[in-house]
This record gives sequence, C-alpha cells and structure tokens, in this order.
Amino acid sequence: MILTPLKRIIRPGGILRPRTTEFAPARPIWKGLTPIRGAALKVRFETAICDRHGRLERILQRGANTITNWGMDQLASTFPQNLTSPTNISVVSDLSFFVASDAGRTLKLPNVPELKITIYTDTQHVTCQTPSGDWLPGFSVPGSPTNYSVATIYFTDLSTLATYFTQFNTYDTGGATQTTDATNTQFIYERIFLGPAVSGSDWTVNQLGWSDGNGSHNCFGIANLASPDVISVGKKYRVKLNLYSTYTPLDLVGVAVNWGATIGNYTMNIRSVYFGYESSWTTILQSLGGSGCRSNYRTDNPAMPSIYFQGQSGGTDPGLWLGNAGGQNVSFGSYTNGTYKRTKNIRWPDTQSITAAYALFVSEEAGYRPMWVMKPQSGTVTKPIGYWCDWTFPVYWTRNLPT
Repeated sequence: MILTPLKRIIRPGGILRPRTTEFAPARPIWKGLTPIRGAALKVRFETAICDRHGRLERILQRGANTITNWGMDQLASTFPQNLTSPTNISVVSDLSFFVASDAGRTLKLPNVPELKITIYTDTQHVTCQTPSGDWLPGFSVPGSPTNYSVATIYFTDLSTLATYFTQFNTYDTGGATQTTDATNTQFIYERIFLGPAVSGSDWTVNQLGWSDGNGSHNCFGIANLASPDVISVGKKYRVKLNLYSTYTPLDLVGVAVNWGATIGNYTMNIRSVYFGYESSWTTILQSLGGSGCRSNYRTDNPAMPSIYFQGQSGGTDPGLWLGNAGGQNVSFGSYTNGTYKRTKNIRWPDTQSITAAYALFVSEEAGYRPMWVMKPQSGTVTKPIGYWCDWTFPVYWTRNLPT
C-alpha cells in the first residue's frame, strides 16, 4: 500500500487510549525572517460507473485522497517559513505502540501539525520533530505535557505507480475546471478521468492513486476505498478529483525592519495582495510569485491594496502597478525532501537606486498586479547605488492527515 495508516490506539469497546506528548518549550526568533503560512492541501474523490459511451449511470462512493510524502515534496518547485525550533519532542505511549521501523515515518496527533519520528527508543517511547524543524504559524505550543486520545502513523510502503496501478489519463467532459472560493481563501480544481470500457473480466478497485502521469514517478496521492468498486465488463470507470488549495494570506502590521545605517530603520505593513490562478494540475500547484517575479517600488504613495484572489466575486482587484526598472528576480532557497518548507528571497539590488519610495512590492514585471507589498507606516525608503536591501521569508505547505 501507499501511505496507509499503520495502526491506531483503541481500547476494547472503542474507548481511545490516552497518550502523553511533551513539547520542547517555545523559543521565539526573528533574524529578519517574516513568518508566512503556506498552502493547506486536500483532495476529494468521487467514483462512478458509466456506460460504454461514457454516460454516467450511478455514483459509487466519495471520500478523501491523502497526499503522499512524494506529492508534498513536488511542491518545492513552486512553493518555496521560522518561529521556534521543535526538534526534540518526546512522545510517550501508555501501550506498546511503536516499532523500530517507525523511525522516519509520520506521526499525526489531533490538532497538531504532523511530526516526523526521528528516534525509536522502545515500543512506548519515540522522539519527533516537525518536518521543517519549525512550528507552523498559528499553532499554539502547549506549555506542559499534553494527553492525546488517538494517534496514527503514516508511511509510504510502495512507491512506483507503474508497477502497482492501472493508469488511465483520458478526460471526461467537464473536467479541468478551476473555481475561486475567496471566502475560504482557496482555489478548487477539478479533473474528471474516464477509463476504457472494461473487457475480459470485471474490474475490482480497492485503491485510487494519482500522479503527473509519468510511470516512473511516485504517487502524489492515495485513497483506500471504504469498499471495493466493481466495474462490470462493458462499463467504464469514472473518477472525479477535486484539489482544494487553501492559503493563509500574509497580513502583518507594524513590522520592525532594520536595513542598516545607510538605508535605515522602518516600521512596515506587509501584505500578500494578489493570488493568481495556479495553472497546472499535473504538478499539483503552479502559483504566481515564483522565480519569474521581480522586486519593484513606487514613489507615488499608493494605498495598501486589499487581499484579492483572481476570479473572486466582489472584492477589490489591486489593478496594475507601474513601477520602476532595475529590480531583481525572486530567488528560491534550496529544498530538502521531507521538510515541506522553502524560502524565497526578494532583493532590491545594489545596482539600483531608490529615491523616496512609498511602497516596495513584487510583481511578475513592471505594470503587473502586485503579489506582495511592503509599505512604511511613515516616511519613504531611499537607497543609493552600491547598497542592497532584501526580504527573506519562509513558506510552509501542509496536508490533511486524518487521525
């Protein structure tokens, strides 16, 4: 199986056994990094039977598709965050629960970001850390040992799609749609797959996987069906996948920024302004604001724009911002598999002079909508040639792992 729950703690009669998790104490850091929440990803599926012409006959079942570690790593190409360093989390079970091979696997506790087991001590003791080594912004770290009633361990046991699944990538009409749910700060993507007419003998489907279609690649997501789907000879199997990509926009007020004696100190308001469509289903996400975007600035004192999702109903589109030439491309930090975190760096380079800028921003090019905006609460930013200023921020992406 791929990414299937290994075990759960359940006492006879269905009562869940408590366990204790001890968190390392929180330790705030700043070091010039601005914490940002990334995307939370979930996938829902619907299976159905169609006649030999592809006409829908009946819905079979609906459920959730878990994104695998491999799928999470693929986001590093598009998503490139730092609060505390929870790298030494002791987990104690009141049952013999853990096995030696759990080291390196994922531990999920209710309402806690996913953890990676780093050290197996014995069947009741392991040491964990978050994948990135940081607590996600918005998570309140308990100040004392905390009891949790259930835990689930996830792991990838079989990785290659080509040797495990029957692939089909023909699409039914109505698929590849893209909608904006600005109220919940998310984009929703739909793809409908339609298999060939079954011949020879009935199909029995126990699991669904999805990837970019390259047979040598690992599965990006997997679902264990609640009960097998049986597709009779002459019928077609139809699978609808919906990807929900949810953002927590950056919206910080009164951030102290120190760019040295020449450029100076500022109190900044910082905001993620424009979220454009992620255009590629096969790579899961392809967000705007990547390495093709450039640093820019304005000298005409624009108002701070509202947060806006492309395609949303209502709201205020920030419109096109005409900036100044000489900016530098946004750059990505390196990525380590299994961390689900990547940094981006925005630099206003030493080859560029800035005089009395009321706003620093990032866009695809001058004359495009701003992706991120930094605006001093008072005064302006001036920078001579020979000096540079920048902004480095880390971004996390997460997934839904049920417990």
